[in-house]
Amino acid sequence: MKKYRHTKKGKEAVLRAVKKYEAKHPRRKRAWGRAQWKKPVLRPCIVCGKLPTHRHHPNVNLPDEVIFLCPQHHKDVHNGKIYV
Repeated sequence: MKKYRHTKKGKEAVLRAVKKYEAKHPRRKRAWGRAQWKKPVLRPCIVCGKLPTHRHHPNVNLPDEVIFLCPQHHKDVHNGKIYV
């Protein structure tokens, strides 16, 4: 799959998928844009205190509300293993 994504066809397929997702979820796109535009200073994970962290929007209707999670806890939140 990694090799495919690096081919021309693979890159085009990923771009189509991203565009489709963004069209389906405009609020998430707006929240991501706000998080990138504001560029808040990265803070430690609110669960374990580790760095580096990812920005996470618990509520996409509040795009300025961002929490910081390490990659593992961010994955756990999206998989429903922990709630923040």
